[in-house]
Amino acid sequence: MGAKGDRAAKEPLAKDLYAQGNTLTEISERLDVSVTSLSKWKSESKRPSSDLDEWDLARQGHRAFVDELRAMFKEQLTYVKGLRPSERDSAVMDTLSKTAAIVRKWDDIERAEAAKAQEVAPEIDRPALFLGNLEWLAIKLRDLDPEGLKVLARNFDALIIQFKSEFANSK
Repeated sequence: MGAKGDRAAKEPLAKDLYAQGNTLTEISERLDVSVTSLSKWKSESKRPSSDLDEWDLARQGHRAFVDELRAMFKEQLTYVKGLRPSERDSAVMDTLSKTAAIVRKWDDIERAEAAKAQEVAPEIDRPALFLGNLEWLAIKLRDLDPEGLKVLARNFDALIIQFKSEFANSK
C-alpha cells in the first residue's frame, strides 16, 4: 500500500472518485491505499450535526449536478425546437451538441456502473474443483490413513460417475 504521509495528497482524490460513484475497493486499487484507510478517512469526514459524511454529501451533490445537466439539456432542446430553422445558428447548435455529449457521457457512466453492480460472480468450474478436492483428499489419506486411500481408489470410478451424473443434472 501507499507510503505513510500520502493522505494529504490522496484523500481529496479519493473523495472525488467516491463522488463519481467508485467503490472504496476500486479507489483502493487505483490510489494504492487500503480500504481500511479509505473507510477511516470517510468516517472521519462526518460532522456531528450531519447525517451524512462529506464523501456521501459529495456523491449526492454529484448526482444532483448530473440531474441539473440533464434538465439544462432539455431546456436547451426545447428552446432550439422553438426557433425557426434560420435562427438555429452554429453557436446555438454547438452549445446543444456539447451539452448532449456531456449528458451522454454521464449516461454511459451510469449504465456501466449499473451493469457492474449486476455482474454475477463467475461460474465455478465444478469438475476442476471436484478433482482438486479429490486430489487433496488422496494426499491426506496417503499420509494419514493408507487404508482409507485404498477405499477411495476402489470407489474412484463410482464417485466420478456419480459426480458426472449429478453435475449434468445441476446445469
